[in-house]
Amino acid sequence: MISLRTESDFFKHLNSFTVFQFVAHPSIQQMLASIWYDGLPGFRRKPLPQKLIHISYIALMFPFYCMLYIIAPNSPTGKLMRKPLFKFLMHASSYLFFLRKYSQMNCLFDFLTFVSTRKPLEVQIMVITVVSFIMLLDTNIFHQHIS
Repeated sequence: MISLRTESDFFKHLNSFTVFQFVAHPSIQQMLASIWYDGLPGFRRKPLPQKLIHISYIALMFPFYCMLYIIAPNSPTGKLMRKPLFKFLMHASSYLFFLRKYSQMNCLFDFLTFVSTRKPLEVQIMVITVVSFIMLLDTNIFHQHIS
């Protein structure tokens, strides 16, 4: 047995081995890809922008897909939800939705604590300033749209 007393000995010993990368047989890769993309025929051949649009659509529709799956799990859409890619997208969308809601609530609580420490006149001035700025931006965008 080799004695590895220091970190440098360990890394020297580690570098002495030849590292082989694991590469699956092409037929196994084909089978795994067909299992992963099952339910989305032709998805791998689409250009990247179309893939991103398709994935974004699925991710944004996840609350409706989940409700549909609860109501009718044996429907064609419900069966599609059991596919690995859809499961991954639903879990990722759920996590991103949670993060968005968490950050919104955090901002709301920060705003409420900020407002609670101010005088009522300061709060009114702040609200009027923010609302007028938003209205100015909307008017500017509307004016550019008409022109």
